[in-house]
Amino acid sequence: MKSGFVSIFGKPSVGKSSLMNTILGTKLSIVSPKQQTTWYNILGVLNKKDAQVCFVDTPGYHKVSKSKLNKYLVETALQSLEDVEVVYFVIDQSAYPDAEYEEMFPIV
Repeated sequence: MKSGFVSIFGKPSVGKSSLMNTILGTKLSIVSPKQQTTWYNILGVLNKKDAQVCFVDTPGYHKVSKSKLNKYLVETALQSLEDVEVVYFVIDQSAYPDAEYEEMFPIV
């Protein structure tokens, strides 16, 4: 059986949690129009006949402010990139291109 890990990464409120819920066919991640709804990396597993894919729904990546919460959320999102084979970089096409996306490309 083949298996792998995929991080769903992007800015806040771009649809990362909705994407994971759609892929898995279940409401695993909380979805809200409010930013910073996802505070932890959430693991969801898709099982197929000959494969297993583990998806990691991450907090939104954004410029770090002085807030301890914001620093924690950014660190949590970045940690998800370390142990995966694939990064699914979700972009809000209505807000692209912008300088923050350009800063994120080298990270992923």
